[in-house]
Amino acid sequence: MTKRILILAMMLCSTGLTMQAQSADNGDGTYTNPIIRGDYPDTDIIRVGEDFYMISSSFACMPGIPVCHSKDLINWRIIGHAYDSLTFLPSYRMERQPCTHRREMESERP
Repeated sequence: MTKRILILAMMLCSTGLTMQAQSADNGDGTYTNPIIRGDYPDTDIIRVGEDFYMISSSFACMPGIPVCHSKDLINWRIIGHAYDSLTFLPSYRMERQPCTHRREMESERP
């Protein structure tokens, strides 16, 4: 049984790595949607010289606010994050209590 679980886990991991390696760039001047695989909400993109930089919301996920780089708006890679963690309050770390955002939403209900 343990061997089957290990094999299944290895298959799932290798599939995930393969999907991450896929590119939207078709290599012939065209691209295939989606350009960026995954969830990148609320994106902002700026151009600095020949380079493009993109940030995206990450909500409660940490490290937060991924910073991506591209030369052509098609091939993106994560180069860092705006912050590693929000540690100034235990509720932002979601330790043994509802997260801060949920409590604020519940307090706004009539």
